[in-house]
Amino acid sequence: MKRTVSRRASLALFGAGLAAAWTGRALAAGTKQPGDFPDAPKVIWDYHTQIPAVRPATTVKAGFTFAAAGDLIYSLPMLPRGDAGIEALSKVIHAADASLANQEGSILDLQSFDGYMEAENGGGYPVGSPALARDIAGLGFTFANKANNHAMDFGRAGLLETRRHLQEAGLLTPGVGDNRALARAAQIKDTPHGRVAVIGAASTFPLSAPAGAAGGVAKGRPGIDVVRTRRITLVTASEMASLRAMAREHGQTRPDSTELSFGGEAFRTAAKPGYTYDIDPVDRFEILRAVRGAKNVADAAVFTIHAHENAGMGSDRVPADFQQALYHDVVDAGGDVVAVHGPHLTRGVEIYKGRPIFYGLGGFAYQMLGSAPMTPEDYENLEVDPRFVTNGDADAGGSPSAWYGGLLAVTEFGDGGAVREVRLHPIDLRESDPQKSRGLPQPATGERARQIIAQVQADSAPYRTKIGFENDLGVIRGPF
Repeated sequence: MKRTVSRRASLALFGAGLAAAWTGRALAAGTKQPGDFPDAPKVIWDYHTQIPAVRPATTVKAGFTFAAAGDLIYSLPMLPRGDAGIEALSKVIHAADASLANQEGSILDLQSFDGYMEAENGGGYPVGSPALARDIAGLGFTFANKANNHAMDFGRAGLLETRRHLQEAGLLTPGVGDNRALARAAQIKDTPHGRVAVIGAASTFPLSAPAGAAGGVAKGRPGIDVVRTRRITLVTASEMASLRAMAREHGQTRPDSTELSFGGEAFRTAAKPGYTYDIDPVDRFEILRAVRGAKNVADAAVFTIHAHENAGMGSDRVPADFQQALYHDVVDAGGDVVAVHGPHLTRGVEIYKGRPIFYGLGGFAYQMLGSAPMTPEDYENLEVDPRFVTNGDADAGGSPSAWYGGLLAVTEFGDGGAVREVRLHPIDLRESDPQKSRGLPQPATGERARQIIAQVQADSAPYRTKIGFENDLGVIRGPF
């Protein structure tokens, strides 16, 4: 704590000193010409300044529960089916004070929508009618995160129209806004046990997706809240020597002892292969500022992020290294739950300073049936003749089995704002069912439940998280 205070104070004094020195030199030299700013102080995006010396208190009442699910990728309402499994999960969601899922895809009335499919998409164009928004609300969800790689499938018009339908259904939509500040801002819900704020973001997104900052003559650009990263491929010393030789052969002679940029990729020497990521300093600073600001007005704060990135080495189950560093900062800044979605599979759970970090919640629904017909480009990529296939044929399987499992994580708080218990409800997405129900959720039971929780237990072992298995649920009990 002392280091944080000292760093903040030093930063303020340093900035003030630079400003005073710059002003003094400007007065001594006379009026500067436009564009002549050689001595202008640079903005220092020190994210440490957004981490309070003392973590903000969590003030929800004992018994407050927050339910977090993963990806919602489906196009036809599921509640009207009268399915017992779906209804059982809906009861769990409704029982929570507040709940969250990641809504991937667009919600549009395609007959009246005045927009277009983008050339770049998040991997297809999943889309449903406005009835889909009402179905998500009917399932019991409070928040529908919109910061993800499918947010811009139908451009900015599609993103804003989707947001409108979700909000008209009564859902809060973190992660999207008319400019960068609004996209980063928390969405807030009051409950009988306290006020909860949710900040949504994505580290996996199309280049056109980020919201733009307003300022000067710019009114800002609608889009999503993003965490930009720079991926660096880690290679051995011998591999780096080979890469340098290739770079020289291609006319690249810039010396660099530890890192090489070649062929549009960055490489760095390391003991073993994999990936490492640098976080954009502005995004890190502003995300933590948003969390800290949310906790100023709410009793609990939740951070949710769409993050596909992994550590490399052939393992999708190991998150990229920037994630743990960022999520620890989020908790230090006041976050109470970190919920990650995107990789379509479950990952481990870490308890950091008494707060759960769910590194991968998997899917809650994964079905493209009923979506808009595929585009000619989709058929070209699949190398199939559109005259002989239906939209459902493209949804007939082929995804990894791990994508057909998920978690509904319910965090319960006790006295003094401490987390009392985490209950992990395993979800089975019915991989072996007929096509019309494949990808729809039901509670996993018996051996299927044990299988899902056992994988989460294994993935949580590096974080030293102990997860019990009781009545087909994973259970993590405090005190922590």
